[in-house]
Amino acid sequence: MKDLNETVQEFYLTLAMIFKYFNDRLAEVISLRNNENITLKQFAKLVKVFDHITNYFQNDLQLNEKLNSWIVSDKESIRKPLLKLTSSLSDKITISPTQNLFIQLQRDFINQYHKRQLEALKTSLEQETWARAELSPDLLSSFKVFSQVHGLLENQAKSTEEEDGNPQEQNLAEKKEGEFVVQNNEVHYNGKKYQITTSFILLLQNINDYVEIGSRFKYIGLDAISKAFETIKTYNSYSMQLVLEAGAITFGKVPRITAKVLGISSISLSLLADLIDPLYQNITKLDLKINQEWLNLEVAKVKHDVTIHINDISAKIRSILKSKFDCNEKYLILIL
Repeated sequence: MKDLNETVQEFYLTLAMIFKYFNDRLAEVISLRNNENITLKQFAKLVKVFDHITNYFQNDLQLNEKLNSWIVSDKESIRKPLLKLTSSLSDKITISPTQNLFIQLQRDFINQYHKRQLEALKTSLEQETWARAELSPDLLSSFKVFSQVHGLLENQAKSTEEEDGNPQEQNLAEKKEGEFVVQNNEVHYNGKKYQITTSFILLLQNINDYVEIGSRFKYIGLDAISKAFETIKTYNSYSMQLVLEAGAITFGKVPRITAKVLGISSISLSLLADLIDPLYQNITKLDLKINQEWLNLEVAKVKHDVTIHINDISAKIRSILKSKFDCNEKYLILIL
C-alpha cells in the first residue's frame, strides 16, 4: 500500500511540476503583452491561442477526470486514500492560475485600448478642418455594425446620363432600406444623403471595433459595449466644445465658426442620430448578458444628447443668418 501511494504521489507531483512550468511560461507570454501598445490584432491572436489551450485541457484532455478514473480498485482501503491523495494534488494540475491572469489581461487591454482610442478621437477632432472628407472605397466596413444589409460599396466615378436616366440615381433607387451607399463623397442611407468629416469616420470605426470586441471576447464583451457608448458621448460633447462653443479656433484649423462649419458638424450628427437605433438592434442580438434596462437608458441618453446638440447648432445657424440679414438690411437703408 505504501509503495502504491508513493508511486501515485510521485506521478502527480511530476505532473504538478510540468503544469507549474507551463503556467509560468504562459504567464510570461501574457506579461510581455500586458502593455499599453498592444494592438487589437495582436490581442485577438493571443486570445485565439489561449482559447485553444484552454479548450484542449478542459474539453479534450480532461486530465483530472481521467486520473481519478484510473483508480479502479474495489477495495475501499486502497481506493479511499488514493482518491484523497489525488484530490489534494489536483488543484496543482490545472491552468486556472494562468486563466485568471489572462482574464485580467483582457480587462486591462480594453481599458488601455479605450484610453488610446479616446485620445486619438479627440486629436482627430482638434485637427478637424470641418469640411467634408474624401470617402475611400473601404468606408462601408465602418457601417457594418449599423446595418443588417451588407451590400457592396458603390463609389462610382461620375458618368454621363444615358437614354434611360442617370445610372447613379438608378443604383440609389434600387438600394434596400438600411443599406449604405457611398457616391460622390456622400453617404446615402434610407433616402437621405450625408456629408461627413474625417473625425466622424474615426468615430464609426471605433464603434464598429467595440461591437466586434463585444461579439468575439466574452470576458470583456459588456465592457466593450459600454465603451462604445462612452465613445459616442465623448464625440458629441467634445465636438460641441470645438464647434458650437468655438473651441476649434484655438487649434488654428478654422479661423472662425461659420454657418458652413456648423452645417457639416450638424450633418454628421444627424447621421449619428439615425444610426443609434440600428446599433441598438444589433447589440441586442449579441450573445451577451446585457442588462436591458441599462442598455435602454444608454440609448435614450445618447439620442437625447445628440438631438439637443443638433437643435442648438440649428439655432446658432439661424442666429448667424439673421445677423447677416439684419446687417444687410441696415446697409440698404443707409444707401436708400
